Amino acid sequence: MRIATAGSHVWQALLERPALLPAGATSALLAERGVRWLEGRDGRADWGIVWTLLSRHLTGLDQTGLDRIRTMGLKWLTDPKNELSKQRGYFIEGLLDLDCKAALPAATGWLDTRSRNPFWPVVAGKAIAAAPTSPEAERWAQRLIAMIEVDPFRKGDYEKIEAVIGPAIERHDASPILQRLWSALSARPRDLDARLKCLATYMTSEEALTAHIVERRGWSAVVVVQGIRARLDHPIGTAIRDPIEVIVTQVDSKSRQVAVRLATVPKGLPQTAQVGSVEDGRIVGTNRYGLFVEFRDVVGTVDRSHLPVGTDPVRDFQLGDSIQVRVNAIDTRAIHLSPTAV
Repeated sequence: MRIATAGSHVWQALLERPALLPAGATSALLAERGVRWLEGRDGRADWGIVWTLLSRHLTGLDQTGLDRIRTMGLKWLTDPKNELSKQRGYFIEGLLDLDCKAALPAATGWLDTRSRNPFWPVVAGKAIAAAPTSPEAERWAQRLIAMIEVDPFRKGDYEKIEAVIGPAIERHDASPILQRLWSALSARPRDLDARLKCLATYMTSEEALTAHIVERRGWSAVVVVQGIRARLDHPIGTAIRDPIEVIVTQVDSKSRQVAVRLATVPKGLPQTAQVGSVEDGRIVGTNRYGLFVEFRDVVGTVDRSHLPVGTDPVRDFQLGDSIQVRVNAIDTRAIHLSPTAV
């Protein structure tokens, strides 16, 4: 197999599935070829993807190869044109895994401005492990402790943090806040199935529970209720970390999926979106049932019954399109809208 001119999709297949390697080829040989592929190709659009993949699969690579990988990654990270790249978090994590202390200034800047990024917890944990006695480490540790208290079942992330924080604390005279972080990681609940069974009992009673939004996803959000992540559709008038009242609508023990809805309309919403007002918005989602429209930092729904006969919301509307809507009603399930003209 010729991989000298291969693209990122080929490298991903080879690095993540060693069984695809030709007979006699080793992962160390593949890593060495990967380093050689990266050199001189930094102008390619998929260069960053290959570097990120390769940084996770360096088994058998000698010290010279590791140094070359670090140098290339650090060069990319310090290039001003990559300051706002979506791949920046991956590069920081990869360089921290390679024990590249020179990446810490970039890690500090990224962590201080990307607190809502899904990769923030893992990058923060690895930055703490790289410099556990720094003032920044204590600040990040405090935030991680707060996240664990609100969201103790964050899948995969906390295990990765435990793997690097434990040895770092043992090697250094850890501060009290880092000891608290380790205690929080060690003491977090592990029995998710028992929590799900308990949560399922609230479906029949429809008792309102307190939850916190931890992630926004267009017209939906991820909330944590009693330590379990759940999907909240139409998180009207809510913001990250807001405490809200929700009612459990679905608990699937097999897929471990939980869904909730708002129990009450958020207090500040009537001032944000008044019934009868006409608003300029943009389409942030479509499905066969209608449109999701964002305006004034909230998201409402346009049911397809308000669209012309024969209109297909998915086919006939594009994400990002501007649309003028009228607010028809507000309840715990959604802000109900209709277009002023289509």
